[in-house]
Amino acid sequence: PPHLLQVLVTQFLVSGVTRACMVYTAFGFTIKGTRHFLSRRLCQSRVLGCPSIKQLTVRLTKIPATPLRNARFSTALLRGRGSARMLKSTDGDVVKTSEETRASLHWPVVLYVPNLIGYLRITLVAAAALTKQFETSIACYVACASLDFFDGIAARALKQTSRFGAVLDVAVDNVQRAVAWHHAACAWSAPAFVAVPCVEWMVFAITHATSDSEWKEDLATTAKTTPPLFVRVVMANGFKTVPGLVAISGLHCLPAALWCAKSAPAQTTLSALSNHRLVLGILILGRLLAFVVEAYVATTYLSKLADADRRKKTTSRTS
Repeated sequence: PPHLLQVLVTQFLVSGVTRACMVYTAFGFTIKGTRHFLSRRLCQSRVLGCPSIKQLTVRLTKIPATPLRNARFSTALLRGRGSARMLKSTDGDVVKTSEETRASLHWPVVLYVPNLIGYLRITLVAAAALTKQFETSIACYVACASLDFFDGIAARALKQTSRFGAVLDVAVDNVQRAVAWHHAACAWSAPAFVAVPCVEWMVFAITHATSDSEWKEDLATTAKTTPPLFVRVVMANGFKTVPGLVAISGLHCLPAALWCAKSAPAQTTLSALSNHRLVLGILILGRLLAFVVEAYVATTYLSKLADADRRKKTTSRTS
């Protein structure tokens, strides 16, 4: 039957995405261990001027153990230790440490495992936007939202954090919510819903143009005046409070709930949950809290621009 076929396709997509994520993570762990082993050996060979591991072993056996500095240095080499400072070899030459050598052996940033997950999320978002069938579209949307947890875990586990990855993650989140708002606008015949993603993209541009990924902390420390109480309550501890969690829930879940409320098949759990008044009320309240924070971020940024222009004019007049 068509309904059974839809369920099978949905389960196949979700299971395929989960398996792909597990394969990417396992592959990243394997490459990490291999790169760590090679970086230690390459650092040792560069420090002592040996082109191969065999010559390195012969050279290490010839290091005199009487000077305390040489003994400590050879021990550090054998254990693969390194620091951010420059060290001297037994010949007196200044060489790079293993940490700098490992940095030169890293993958390109665009091929980091978290970024690969981000590319997969973009593909799922595109499928959710272009697919007209609700079941397949919502399955791709849920799979994309689920992968948002795995990219952060992979970035911390593999130590593959980057500014590019942080911007990519937030950009994909914005695109994902924009797709949900588009479907909600079509389902409710409310073109005004499209204005919400515009506000989110404006705040995205402001936060990443000024203070990058640490904008929450910088906003509280660089503002001339103390933020209002409700803004401080929502933003406290990086939104990791009850009001902050409500705001984040409304930010991410409200467009999907509005979309499912009109498009989900009747008499299903998804339809009943999306049309529940308490759930919708909490999500709407959370989105309003998020909008208050967005308005505060925008006004603070505009006031900083105005103050910078005023100081520039005052300096030009005095000079």
